[in-house]
Amino acid sequence: MAVRAFTRCPFAALTGGRTLAATKRGGGGGGGGGGGRCFDKDAVDQKAAERAGLTLDEAWSVDEVNLYDRLGLDTLQKFSTAFYTSFYKDKPYYEALFKTHPLEQSIENQWSFLAQRFGGPQLFNELKGGPAQMLRRHEDYPCNDTTAERWLHHSQIAFEQVPEIDDDSRLRMERFFKWMAYFLVEGQKARKEAGCGQGRRQGG
Repeated sequence: MAVRAFTRCPFAALTGGRTLAATKRGGGGGGGGGGGRCFDKDAVDQKAAERAGLTLDEAWSVDEVNLYDRLGLDTLQKFSTAFYTSFYKDKPYYEALFKTHPLEQSIENQWSFLAQRFGGPQLFNELKGGPAQMLRRHEDYPCNDTTAERWLHHSQIAFEQVPEIDDDSRLRMERFFKWMAYFLVEGQKARKEAGCGQGRRQGG
């Protein structure tokens, strides 16, 4: 499988190789997982970084190294297994977000996304048949401050259970996850305010 080249756009591998320069110009197809340009994605990117207490450079520091090569698929699979095993025990958030999804499906969705996102093969595209378009895939789920906080809580539990993730990689991943959590919150708000079209639930 071909491994993507690095760019400075956090979703380039998942949205057809769009670069940060194109993101800043507002060009390209669909934006960083936004699934359409019916809202100002650049503003959402920035708002999410502010909510996370980060700069965009910090949030996207995962692009400065190849975390897939550094950590390997097995480590990412261990992380996703630990994450969702913990999350699925957390009611009512599990029931609100993943009740209709088998645990194994959620685990596979995440590690395939992380592997592709962090510089590895196009596993998520192969699994789902297309780019991530994270906002569209989550538009039927209640992405709010509370669910973001629970998501981040369980990511911390997973980090503690996977010592194979070194300190530098963990910091980069933590920053990205924190940005991503608020990207979904702010992006969902922006899509609703802009009247973006509704899509069917596709799973996380």
